[in-house]
Amino acid sequence: MFIKWILWLVSLLRKAKKPLFYRGLVPISGDPITNGHIDLIRRAAQNCLTLIVLIANNEEKVGKYTFLLEERLSMAKRALVSLKNVEVLSSDGLLVDVFMREGCDVVFRGIRNEQDREYELQQMRYNNLLFPGFSEHVNFLPARQELSEISSSLVKALVLQGVDVSAYVPLFIKAALEKRLREQIFVGITGEIASGKTWVATQLTQRLGGVYINFDEIIREFYDQQTPGAQLVRNELTRLFGPEVLVQEGTRVDRQILKTRIFSHPSSGEMIKMVESLTAPHVMRLYRQKLTRAKGLVIVEWAQMAKMGMSPLVNNNVIVVESADLEVFLEKREIDSGTFNRVLSHQWSAQHQRDLLKIVADRDEYGDIMLYQNYLDPERSNTSLTELEEFVRGLNS
Repeated sequence: MFIKWILWLVSLLRKAKKPLFYRGLVPISGDPITNGHIDLIRRAAQNCLTLIVLIANNEEKVGKYTFLLEERLSMAKRALVSLKNVEVLSSDGLLVDVFMREGCDVVFRGIRNEQDREYELQQMRYNNLLFPGFSEHVNFLPARQELSEISSSLVKALVLQGVDVSAYVPLFIKAALEKRLREQIFVGITGEIASGKTWVATQLTQRLGGVYINFDEIIREFYDQQTPGAQLVRNELTRLFGPEVLVQEGTRVDRQILKTRIFSHPSSGEMIKMVESLTAPHVMRLYRQKLTRAKGLVIVEWAQMAKMGMSPLVNNNVIVVESADLEVFLEKREIDSGTFNRVLSHQWSAQHQRDLLKIVADRDEYGDIMLYQNYLDPERSNTSLTELEEFVRGLNS
């Protein structure tokens, strides 16, 4: 009983702890706001009764911003909505003027490296000329090590190269950057084996235009690619599964034999992970290469999208395909029941995929998941495809 009372008292004292500052200020350009900014703001907010986040224009960057001041303000408000003691505003004026107008008693500046520190010290000297003693109100917060390399400029440079930046910015900002910098809108297609995923993807591409990228085809392309890097991977596959997995004097992968060796292995789950770790960097390399030619709608088909946690790649906008006519589809593709059952044991049902993808979309507060029933009956399929078109068009609104 006494221990419970002590724990209750400690909890009460923590809640009653007074903030160090009354009204803090964090000035950023936010073009766009990154996870590094958000972490800095969250830590600063813990020390203030109220924290003002100022989205400002830097004179050195005027005319070079990717997003307008109003757009950056809207993005920051959305990214910081969960921080209840944070207010977000914008200004074209001087930092010291906003500091005085808002009645602030501290300015927080994030420091990633020594170069940042030197720049901030220089800015403090300038601001002291306008508001003597201003430097006494500046509080430096060092960036967390895992976020120290993240900057708005880096994120934009990576997006221009087709790199997935979902680890560096909120997902809605990733989508906005891809649309603004590369004119791309992404939709993922996944689902059960032999459910007609490729047919759905190609139908949507024909109806709506854009580019269709199939990860299974990328993997096939990589296995047959005649480059030193691809050959290194083929050599490792030989070591793991035997020389029979290679054909044409070791320059091609027999995917059927490789698949059989993987799924018949006593530790098939571990083997799958090992092969994925070998091939994934190269597959993403080829994926980025294909994105360089893509404009508008980009439809990405990947059977393992949900299982590998890769839905942020398409901004959690995913169509999950299942079919009540599965047996007929299997027969059309000449997939025997043994192969089907082995593959199915390592895949999730469409419903399970949809549920997990929905959890990820809810976590990221962005994206939309649709379960599509693929029919052999053309009339029923056409009706459903019309609904899919509306779903995809809605992503661009």
